[in-house]
Amino acid sequence: MQNEENTLKNQANPEKPKNNTGRVVLIALLLISLILNLFQWYNSNQEAGNYETTIDSMAIDNAEVDRQLSLTKAELEQYRGRSEQLDSLLNDATGKIAEQEDKIRALMSSGKKSSANNAALRRQLEELKALKDKYLEEIDRLIMENQRLQSENDSLAVELSNNVTVTNSLQARLKVAEQLRVDRVSVTPQKKRAIGGKAVATSMAKRTEKIDACFVVLENAVASRGTKLISLRLVAPDGKPLAGTSQGTFVNVDNGQEMTATANHQLDYDGSSMDLCLTWEDESKPLVPGKYGVEVYIDGALVFTSSFTLE
Repeated sequence: MQNEENTLKNQANPEKPKNNTGRVVLIALLLISLILNLFQWYNSNQEAGNYETTIDSMAIDNAEVDRQLSLTKAELEQYRGRSEQLDSLLNDATGKIAEQEDKIRALMSSGKKSSANNAALRRQLEELKALKDKYLEEIDRLIMENQRLQSENDSLAVELSNNVTVTNSLQARLKVAEQLRVDRVSVTPQKKRAIGGKAVATSMAKRTEKIDACFVVLENAVASRGTKLISLRLVAPDGKPLAGTSQGTFVNVDNGQEMTATANHQLDYDGSSMDLCLTWEDESKPLVPGKYGVEVYIDGALVFTSSFTLE
């Protein structure tokens, strides 16, 4: 009886096991679909992250490009104006950097935001840096070479200056050695005697009618031979030269001024000692008492000064 009841129950629900199996399959399919969707979502997020990273890297490189270009130009241009060689080198560097900049700008404006483009941009930046370093090395070499040449020029200038100084010193010594000198200068104021008219020495200004200045032109082995202009100046107490019958003019070699001589004489000098007397003579007006200067010039150069006093 019991078995019959079970048989009847089974016959009443024949599809129940099949329905359970379908439900399990459906759940499994839903889980698989969910897993696939999650996987696709993860991949999409990963790709988006990589894309954002690429864009960020490109943005960093763009800023770096502007900075590197600016620094490169500024670092090189600071050496302009120091020499023609450096300026020529910098002109060449400017052209090369401009070419490199064009390549970099072309990559930046291509619009391709990819890792390959980013890598190419970085390579161009490295080439820019290498180009800058190359020109800095050449600039350094030129600067050091210019410094060496400047040092040599300075040494040569000092040596030349020393040689010029020595030459000038020798020339000055030679000029001094060539200059004729006088010695044993004797100045004698004279008056004429009332009887006989013979000239005799006097110390009185009002009686002085004639003044003789006698001296020896000394021997000089290095002086040039030929005509020498010997000039005598007797300077009155008022500062004016006495102008006698044999007066003349000459040019003072120290200041280039033309001066009045009390007496001039053309001496044919042969290198030996020579005696000479120059005279002032004027009976038209008396001299004034006081101190009188005596100056002897040879070819315009002052070689002797002295003074005497008339009462």
